Amino acid sequence: MTPPPYFETTAGPRAERLLGALAASCALHALLALLIYFDVVGLGGGFGLGIGPGLGIGAGGGAGLGEKRREIYALKDLPAPAPPSDPEAEKLLQELLRPARPDAVVLPRPEAPKTTTSPVVRFAAPPKPIGAGTDLGSRFASAGAGVGGFGGGGGGGSGLSLGSSFGRYVGSLRKVGLDVALVIDATGSMQDVVDELKTRLLDLTRTMQSLVPTARIGAVTYRDRDEGESTGGPRQSEGFVVRWTDLTFNGKKVAAFLDGIVAEGGGDWEEAVKDGVQTAMRQFKWRADAKKVIIIVGSSPPHPKDVPALKQLIQEWRTKNGVINTIDVSWPLHVEHEKKTYKWLHDEELKEVSPLPDFYKELQQSFTDIAKTGGGEMVALESNDALVRALLVQTFGPQWQKDMGRVARGL
Repeated sequence: MTPPPYFETTAGPRAERLLGALAASCALHALLALLIYFDVVGLGGGFGLGIGPGLGIGAGGGAGLGEKRREIYALKDLPAPAPPSDPEAEKLLQELLRPARPDAVVLPRPEAPKTTTSPVVRFAAPPKPIGAGTDLGSRFASAGAGVGGFGGGGGGGSGLSLGSSFGRYVGSLRKVGLDVALVIDATGSMQDVVDELKTRLLDLTRTMQSLVPTARIGAVTYRDRDEGESTGGPRQSEGFVVRWTDLTFNGKKVAAFLDGIVAEGGGDWEEAVKDGVQTAMRQFKWRADAKKVIIIVGSSPPHPKDVPALKQLIQEWRTKNGVINTIDVSWPLHVEHEKKTYKWLHDEELKEVSPLPDFYKELQQSFTDIAKTGGGEMVALESNDALVRALLVQTFGPQWQKDMGRVARGL
C-alpha cells in the first residue's frame, strides 16, 4: 500500500491562475501601447520558462524609457524672420523710447502779508546850524575875509582866506581830491634838477596837503631807449628807460624814490618823453573824480617818431578830465653848464652868460604844443630855486598864480 504524500503539488495548471496571468499580460500590453504612442519607450520581447512539477511557457515583453525623438533642421532651411507690420506697435515703441519730461510744478503764489498801518509820529526838524549845506569857501567867508588864512598873518592882510575865489576853488578840490604825477627827465644833464626835487619834495607835498589834505603825489623818471649805445663814460647806476613810484599820500616815499635816481645816459638830443607820460597815465592808480595833473619836467623834446602817439595819449587823457603841464629847465641847465665850463677853462667865475642856443627853441615849441594839447601851460624855468613854486602853480592852475605866490612865500 502506497503511503499518501505529505504535501500536495501546486505546480499544476489551474483555471484561476491562467485568467490572472492573462489579465496581467493585457494590462502590461496596454501600458506598453500607451508608451509607444507617446514616443518615449523602446520595444523589446522575450519569453519566460517556469520549471517545476509541470512546464509553463508564456510570452512577455519589456519596455525601456528614452528621450522623445526630435527632428533637426539646418539654419538655411529656417524661414527668414519677417518684421512686424503693425503700425500701432511701432507707434507704441516710439512712445516708450521717448525721454520722459517731468511735469512742471506750479507753486501757488503766496499771498501778500497784510500790513497794518501804525500812527505816524511827526517830529519837528532840528534847527539848522549856521553854515550847514554850504561849501567850504562860504563857511570861511562868513568868518571874515581876512581871518583864518593860510600862510600865517593872524587876521592880517597877508593871510589867505577861503572866502575868496581861490578859497572856494580849494574847497571844491577838497571834496574830490587832487592827484599829481611828476614826469622827470633823468638823463645826464638833469642831475641838478633831480637833486633840487630830492631836497624840496617834502616842502612841495606839505604845501599841497595844507590846502588839500587828500592830495597825492607820484613820480616817473625816464631816460632814452637808445642810451645803452651812448659813450658817456662808466655808469654809476643801473640802466633803465622808465622807473616810477605810484601816487601816495606819503611824500617821504616819493623822496626816497628820487634819492635812488642818478641822472645819466641819453647821448642824443631827443629823449623817451612819450614812454614817461604813458607810464604815468597807464600805471598809476588815479582816482576817478579827483583833479588829475601830469607835469613834465625836462630839457629835451620827444623823438619825432613818438610825437603822433604822444599826441593821441594826451587827447585821451583830456577825455578823462586830466591836465598836462610842462616845465622847460633848459635855461638853468645852460647857465650851470657855461659856468662850469668857464671855470674849468679860465679858473675864474663867469661874469655874463651867453644867450640860449637856437636849438633849444625846438624844445620850447615841443613843450608848448604838449601843454596846449593837454589843456595846461608851459613854463620856462629861470632858476632851479623856482622849481617848487612852478610846480605848485601848475598843480592848482596858472589863474591862481598870485594866490599861490602868497601860499608858497617861504618856499
